[in-house]
Amino acid sequence: MSDHPLIIFGLDGACFDLIRPWIKNGHIPTINEILDTGVSSKLESCVPATTPPAWTSLTTGVNPGKHGIFGFYSRTKGSYDLYPVSDTDVYARRLWDYTSESDLTSLVVNVPVTHPPRELDGALVPGYMADNDVATYPDGLLTELGFEDYSVYAESEADMGQEEQLRDEWLNLTESRRDLTLALMAQYDWDVLFLEFQKTDGAVHKFSDSENMRAIFERVDDCMSDVLEAVEDEPNVVLVSDHGIGQTKDWSIALNTWLEERGYIKTSVDGGGDDGSWIDRKTSSSSEDAGDGTIFDRLGELASRAGITKQGVERILSALGLYNVAARRAPDRLLDMVAQEAIDRQRSEAFYEGMGFSGVDVGVIVNDERFYPDGAVTEAEYDEVRSRLIEEIRSLEGPTGKPFQRILTREEVYDGPRVEYAPDIILEQAPRYVIGSKNLRGQTFIPAEPGRIDHTRHGIFAATGPDISDDWSPEEPPSIMDVTPTLLYLQDVPVNTRIDGTIHEPLVTDDRDPNMRQYDRYEPAAGRTEQNEGELKDRLQAMGYLK
Repeated sequence: MSDHPLIIFGLDGACFDLIRPWIKNGHIPTINEILDTGVSSKLESCVPATTPPAWTSLTTGVNPGKHGIFGFYSRTKGSYDLYPVSDTDVYARRLWDYTSESDLTSLVVNVPVTHPPRELDGALVPGYMADNDVATYPDGLLTELGFEDYSVYAESEADMGQEEQLRDEWLNLTESRRDLTLALMAQYDWDVLFLEFQKTDGAVHKFSDSENMRAIFERVDDCMSDVLEAVEDEPNVVLVSDHGIGQTKDWSIALNTWLEERGYIKTSVDGGGDDGSWIDRKTSSSSEDAGDGTIFDRLGELASRAGITKQGVERILSALGLYNVAARRAPDRLLDMVAQEAIDRQRSEAFYEGMGFSGVDVGVIVNDERFYPDGAVTEAEYDEVRSRLIEEIRSLEGPTGKPFQRILTREEVYDGPRVEYAPDIILEQAPRYVIGSKNLRGQTFIPAEPGRIDHTRHGIFAATGPDISDDWSPEEPPSIMDVTPTLLYLQDVPVNTRIDGTIHEPLVTDDRDPNMRQYDRYEPAAGRTEQNEGELKDRLQAMGYLK
């Protein structure tokens, strides 16, 4: 077992393409020192390459088919309802479960999808996806340390206010992670520290000013330096990210619109609006657009009288070549004039649910009677329906080529007892495309909002310290699932034989055989976490993760 403490810094969404120019210009010296004194590689994320499944894959060492997290939301067997993911949905041990069994004390701060906190040898303060009034392990930890005002989210995060205001709030939020971590380090005789910074991802998603993006990274870099300075013994330091970021999107795919056109989706009409359509986005007309607004007012009034839905209006505009103009100029009044077409899931053969909304997304759900008792597709029909749908998706052409570069069955991507909770067909978007709103629209391909940036498959892995080899250089980027088994090997903690990741033995200077052990299957605590789902939904929508 290493005599040196282990510090893991997690930077959500960080990648080499993003940080190298800042390193070159001396803006993030702590990160530069880790890279300069140690070894590094790209780190291949899981599918989908987005926050909840990626951090869960990293901290468990297994694929989503085993741990059960496929996006921001999970499906419920026997129901069409979705619910926000939490640690009660994670069917696998985490890094700190293993270290606790080996009597190592771990401090875990701000890692996503760790609420409610598990019991461990040490302390855990959950991060993203938890309620703002966060529960901790041990209970009452924040009050004990004098951090009663600690929060997971910034005050204006749900409504995404002015960029400068949000930048300042996120800078303060970043410092609060450091301050809490330093207090925990002083309180505990610890062996492993895992500190995650979330807003390195949010800054790239939401800020148009590169100076504001860099400011977040600079503050994170300062906080990392403060943590390292507080360590008396020379630590082993690991820097990881869950995915990369920076892929520009030109086209948004209204996948459910295409599924409806192909006959897979059946609809009903309800009078309420839903999120995501241009009609639902309350854009005010300027004085120079008043004439266009009048045209759309009249169109809305006529549509209402004729019983035409919002999607019908959109289809008419699309046929007239006015769709994209209307998306920018349609007035609020149209919202109240026409009804909304809704997906009738019980009668539909397949649909897209938007469980995770970024980069490599999840995919299409087949309405299988084995998962949904009222499902429209029988067990006997399932293989034929799915195979036919895959072939039709493969034939789909976008404005600039194929919108999907990989179309696979879930069994080709995942392995494990939770595979049935994944979408039946897994889609990887082509570089210039993103799956958009799950709502029905007037046309399948819609120009993406200006400046839309999304995730890429490769993040960062870097390591330095007394037990880290200086000549580790993998031929291929390691998998995100390799992180936990490799760190357990570094700490000489028994590695679970059920784990999917590979142990990178050459990373560690101590030449020894891995200590392997078969652990019992992990079952999470019974019951679903009570959350303020409305607030969480607002935050996910504001960040572009839920449409």
